[in-house]
Amino acid sequence: YISRLPCLRRHVGHPCWKRRTMPSTRRLRDGAGSSRHGSLEIYISDAPGAVAMIGKKRALELRTWSTIVDVKSVLNERLHLPIGSQRLFFRGRELKNNHSLQDCGIFRSGETLLLCVAAAAAASKEGLCLEAYGPLKVPKALSRVMLQAKRAMHLGLVPSLAMEGTGGTYFMPDCRGKHVACFKPQDEEPFSVNNPRGQAWASTMMPNERGSDVSGEPSLSLRHGIKPGEACVREVAAFILDTGGFAGVPVTGMVECSHSKFMYHDRRIVPKIGSLQTFVPNIGPAEDFSSRRFSISEVHKIAILDMRLLNCDRNGANLLVRQREKKAKEKGENDRSRSRSQTHSDDQGTWDGSAQCDANTLQLVPIDHGFILPDVLDIGWCDWCWLDWPQVKEPLDETTADYILRTIDPVRDAEQLRRSFALAEDSVDLMRMAGMLLQEGVRQGLSLHAIASLIVRHDLDAEVPSELELTHYRTHQLAVLAMKNHAFRGGMAMSARLPLTVTIPTDAVAATKDTADHHSMVVDRDPMTKEPLTQSESSAAAKVGVGSLGSINSLNHGISLVNMEIGELDIRVNVHLEGGGGGGGGGGGG
Repeated sequence: YISRLPCLRRHVGHPCWKRRTMPSTRRLRDGAGSSRHGSLEIYISDAPGAVAMIGKKRALELRTWSTIVDVKSVLNERLHLPIGSQRLFFRGRELKNNHSLQDCGIFRSGETLLLCVAAAAAASKEGLCLEAYGPLKVPKALSRVMLQAKRAMHLGLVPSLAMEGTGGTYFMPDCRGKHVACFKPQDEEPFSVNNPRGQAWASTMMPNERGSDVSGEPSLSLRHGIKPGEACVREVAAFILDTGGFAGVPVTGMVECSHSKFMYHDRRIVPKIGSLQTFVPNIGPAEDFSSRRFSISEVHKIAILDMRLLNCDRNGANLLVRQREKKAKEKGENDRSRSRSQTHSDDQGTWDGSAQCDANTLQLVPIDHGFILPDVLDIGWCDWCWLDWPQVKEPLDETTADYILRTIDPVRDAEQLRRSFALAEDSVDLMRMAGMLLQEGVRQGLSLHAIASLIVRHDLDAEVPSELELTHYRTHQLAVLAMKNHAFRGGMAMSARLPLTVTIPTDAVAATKDTADHHSMVVDRDPMTKEPLTQSESSAAAKVGVGSLGSINSLNHGISLVNMEIGELDIRVNVHLEGGGGGGGGGGGG
């Protein structure tokens, strides 16, 4: 044996020897070579009838002499489950900790062990649950977060109520106690029955015109056009409408969850429906940083999202700031550029100075989208914190402009909202209108600041309607006037070209001075008298075919309206003012 030892040493150091001693993954899965080399690949799955802790089978590479404690230790490292809470079963019997895999009858790869986790004493009495809700498919990233939060609740870790906000927001921990998700129950939103913040400040809010409470009185809301109980739906809609993840909205989905730490006014613990969003590690909100530290592209992506969704509440507290991780080489280059910029910059601190170096490492993450997609356009200049930032006045880069013009599709987004969410039709129409305005502004070469100025109200009290509101109202007036004409009564479908002459009221003429182009609306109420239309008048909008009206003249004011196209549930109006005097409406078009 001693004489052959040098020969063995030569073979052990040879590369071929190393390849023969390490079995391939395919051979381990097939079971070949397990008894020869002592390696096993077994699978762990949730026990039938037990609380799901894994979700799907997980493969573990072990040795034949490994004990059950070794298996539980690997699960503890990967899933953070305490060893004392784990119970493993194989072929109908529980495996003891001091037994090896061979003692338990596991000799080859491919065998499956069933895992069951003993619940905490308090958790076993509450009937905890955390499951997906609704027809929408839960993304994979959110499914992993749900499993982590479910394990923590099963082991006795409780959600914690956030200190900020006007409603109930709970941070869901994992088994290590780290926050992994945020849960916002539907019945704990502002002015809901289980709001943990109370209703002490309800007298300072505005009445909601769309809804009423149990007593029949108008319900209250924090924003016009958003009914209490709809914020969680809008949280999910923001993630879905963030096409391609351009703005970086965290993964969000609808779930149902129950826990004793939630607010129950009747003390009866039942599952709550709400939105679950992945927790975003950050270094603070945007209000703690100077706006000049953010890059132009980061600010542009937030502005595009808010204009598309008509966000009524974008402040510095619901913009989180993340630090991008950089390699050592890039970090050294940034340090050298920072030192050069500090040497050559003046005392005023320009945009191209040291702030630009910080902008390359800071990332903005938008959260809290419960006040998007209103059914009433009422956005003030102070509702968008980025409106006075210098970045929004900069021109768009090629990538951002291509995203707006080619990737965003307002019509497709509107159809998706109708299929997936029970939102008011006015909310869908306004969202589509805002998307079309954004695209048209980019085609005309406008900056995001110029486009946003058409959407928001600029007076101090936010009472003067914006340009977009006026355009929408004028177009709605003209649509009602067209529907009241005798040619459309009775729901007669038209496919031929024919002229139409109506008398435009004085109020409508005085208000008409700009262009109302490509806006869709559903006519159900006269905007001037506020009276509902008759059944024949309202049904005409749904039955009218494609028609083209030539010139609509008002003899008293000299205004001609050209190219009025009436399509199915879609009315497009081009308004032009003529520069001539009164009477026949002559002169060139203005």
